[in-house]
Amino acid sequence: MKRARVNLTLFVVDMLVVLAAFDDLHGEQQTIETDDGYRLAYEKVGRGSDPVIVPARLFLAEPFRGLWSRQRTIVFYDMRDRGRSESIQDLSKISVENDVRDLEAVRRNFKFERVSIVGYSYLGLVAALYAMEHPEHVKASRPTWAHSAEIRNVVPVRS
Repeated sequence: MKRARVNLTLFVVDMLVVLAAFDDLHGEQQTIETDDGYRLAYEKVGRGSDPVIVPARLFLAEPFRGLWSRQRTIVFYDMRDRGRSESIQDLSKISVENDVRDLEAVRRNFKFERVSIVGYSYLGLVAALYAMEHPEHVKASRPTWAHSAEIRNVVPVRS
């Protein structure tokens, strides 16, 4: 009977760990406001001390979810007028400069001191421009054209 209780206790602990990992992988989804008042949708995954920001949640959240580890917090967000973010009528508000400003607004919203930024395709340019404009807040900027099988190597997990 004691052995059965111990096994049941271990099973419950294991299930709690699995549920916590599932919760980390399917984290909070809300919006933040940009400096000029637009709402950006985001998904925050994990609770680690190593923050990574990935623009284009709509397209990149699933393939880049492989970056997740217990050491990381990943924030995926949709840029203005894309995905679940607010629609914009004034198309002059959609620019690479505003994409860089919005990336900074995301970093500030989460109070991350230094972040790694992963940018795929056009967003590689946004990541590079952000790193040039805010070097004090960038741990690593990774413009990438990697396939999903190579994603884990984009921002390696530290031991």
